[in-house]
Amino acid sequence: SLTLLEPPIYPPIGHPERAAAEAHSPVFIRWAAQRRNHFPDRAALRDEVDKIITYRRFADDMMEAYLDAAVVADPDGGLNLRCPGLIESAIYGNCPTSGIFELTANVATRARIYATDQDVLPDLHSWAPGTMASIADNMPRGEWRTMPGCLHLMVQEDPDACAAAIIEHALGS
Repeated sequence: SLTLLEPPIYPPIGHPERAAAEAHSPVFIRWAAQRRNHFPDRAALRDEVDKIITYRRFADDMMEAYLDAAVVADPDGGLNLRCPGLIESAIYGNCPTSGIFELTANVATRARIYATDQDVLPDLHSWAPGTMASIADNMPRGEWRTMPGCLHLMVQEDPDACAAAIIEHALGS
């Protein structure tokens, strides 16, 4: 079985969510390109991530793990992001035209895709739930569900619920 937790797969041209995804994409590309890459200390890094609603929703232990994994010591002092903003920006820039959506039709195994819970931020439309449903429909043995109470980085928000979902699906439920 395959369990996907809202993968960054953009809808194809002509999909009902394509316009919303295309409107959203430049924001991430620009944000990542301008992202701060160096921090004098861990407290400054934490202050920076606390500005982002998605990160503020992380479980405490997952936030600590993220902070540990995201940076490396700078030989001249402070901390540097392991993935510089320009690289992250390039990754975001390639997602909309990657063609991965179309390739999901080749996934033959039993697959379940979890999507953002739109009820978490009802005033902020997410193109992801509709896209995840379409990806599942595109797969011969796909299905989709919502991860209750979670946004895109659901593993960091509710690791226990995500682990339980993966186990449940792997065991055939």
